[in-house]
Amino acid sequence: MLQTDILFKNRHLTDLNPLIAGEQDCESGHKFGPAVRDYTLIHYVLKGKGVLYARGEVFPVLPGQAFMILPGEITVYEADREDPWHYQWIGFDGIVSQAFHTLPPVFSVTGDIFPDMIHRAQNTSAPEYILSQAAAAFRKNTGMDFKCLGELEYYVICDQDEFYPGRDQKGYHESAPFCKFEEMRVEAMRLIARAGGKIKYGHSEVGCFTKDGLYYEQHEIEFLPVDPRLAVEELILAKWILRNLGNQYGVTVSFAPKITVGKAGSGMHFHMMAEKNGKNVMIKDGVLSDIAKRMIAGILDVGDAVTAFGNTIPTSYLRLVPHQEAPTYICWGDRNRSVVVRVPLGWTGSSDMAAEANFGLKRKADKVSKQTFEYRVADGSADL
Repeated sequence: MLQTDILFKNRHLTDLNPLIAGEQDCESGHKFGPAVRDYTLIHYVLKGKGVLYARGEVFPVLPGQAFMILPGEITVYEADREDPWHYQWIGFDGIVSQAFHTLPPVFSVTGDIFPDMIHRAQNTSAPEYILSQAAAAFRKNTGMDFKCLGELEYYVICDQDEFYPGRDQKGYHESAPFCKFEEMRVEAMRLIARAGGKIKYGHSEVGCFTKDGLYYEQHEIEFLPVDPRLAVEELILAKWILRNLGNQYGVTVSFAPKITVGKAGSGMHFHMMAEKNGKNVMIKDGVLSDIAKRMIAGILDVGDAVTAFGNTIPTSYLRLVPHQEAPTYICWGDRNRSVVVRVPLGWTGSSDMAAEANFGLKRKADKVSKQTFEYRVADGSADL
């Protein structure tokens, strides 16, 4: 009788925690039990057959089927005398294991049964699950895919240096040596990209000032439109990378919405769009489409309530003040940065801006529209 057992080190993993696995080519009439376990145990029959005695019943088990033993359940299982089974097994616990408890004691194993179980086991109150379900509902009800991207603004704070001082509140797209942490931003973007982030570009932002012997320099990293869950994961990863780089550079990285009155605050703007069959539907005949307008109207309709998730600390509301390029009106526009939703211009794909800006440049223009609309209220305290 061939038997192989593997005992895993119990790492007490939350979702799915493997404990034991193995394989056995049983002899005629081989019997195990009665026994009780404190974890979920699944046997998969490769060949042969046998029976499971559980829950007061007898369950025949054939090749290609699996039988499951639940925690606290008294069971016996026995190999057939003429055609004894050869099976593999795995024992595990964790949140995901509870989803398997909805299966019958004996079931046929198909290619999609385990992903389906894991899907059912997800915490339905978890933000990532709610977001995934919302994206799926959008696709089901509209036939379109919802995509978005984040813009991550942050300050780098260090001791004041009198050489090559930055100009107060005029740091937008500044370059070295007047932008002192461009190299750190580029390194962060490289690391984010290596980790799978889809980056559009990065640049220094308006915020640039000194206060009490400290120098404050604002930057932004902007991503590309992706699935909404990936967009959020990119931002979480980017914040972690920036904090680690700040530690290496000996500086402080802050995502605080507002550092001091009268200076630029840091937001976390989200661009949104919809695609149908891989094509952007935000533009029709060179102007904003009705679909885009309806999406914007939906955002404005919940514009006050959604701040509970995007602006979660008191200083969030010190940023949302007039004359600071921050949203203060529940409306939409294009050049106006005091609106909740702004529609960036020049992305319609109707012309090649690079060719127009560079006299004599001749190339085949990419006519694919990249139009989005931008939700401007959220900041670094957002519940991601």
